[in-house]
Amino acid sequence: MKKATWSTKILSFVVIGLTLTGVAAAAANYGSSGDPLVTASYINDVVEPEITEQIEDALADKEAEILKAVDEKLAAAGTSGTYSDDLIDEIAARAAQKVSAAQGDSWQVIKVPSGKTLSGKVGCQIMLRIGGASCVSSGSTGLIDTSDGSVLGPGGALKTNHLYMVTIDGRGFKASGDATVLIKGSYSIN
Repeated sequence: MKKATWSTKILSFVVIGLTLTGVAAAAANYGSSGDPLVTASYINDVVEPEITEQIEDALADKEAEILKAVDEKLAAAGTSGTYSDDLIDEIAARAAQKVSAAQGDSWQVIKVPSGKTLSGKVGCQIMLRIGGASCVSSGSTGLIDTSDGSVLGPGGALKTNHLYMVTIDGRGFKASGDATVLIKGSYSIN
C-alpha cells in the first residue's frame, strides 16, 4: 500500500508541476506585442495625441472643402473677391440658424439686425441683452415673461435681461435697432 501512496503523490506533484509550467507560460505572453497591456500613461501619451491629430486633420480637410465650395459658388455667381461685413454677418447668421436647429438645447448669442424678425418654436427661450425689440404675435398672447410671470402682447417692448418663452410656434420679436439676444431653442430670422 505504501507504493500506491508514493506513486499517487509523485503523480500529483507531476500534475501540479505541469499546471504551474502552463500557467507561467501563459503569463509570459501577457504584455507582449500579441497581447499588450494598456496603461493610463499609454492612453494619455500615445493614443490621445494621435486621435486629437486625426480629428484636427479631418476638421482642417472639411474646412478646406467648405471654403473651396464657397469660392466656387461665389465665382459662379460672378461676385468679386471683396466681401462686405454685411455679407459676412448674413452668412454667419444663416449658419447660426442651421446650427441652432441642430443644437436646440444649447445657449447662443445671436445678433438680430434692425428691422428683422426672430420667430421661435415652442419652448424657445429668449433674453434680450442689447438693443430694443417688440413682440410679434398673430394673437393676443405673444411671449411669456418668465422673469416676472407676465404675458407680453403684440407690439409690447421686450425688457433687457428678462427671460421670455415662446409657447406658440411663430411668436417672437422684431428688432427696433440692432439687437443682441441670448437664445436657447429652435428659431428663424426673417
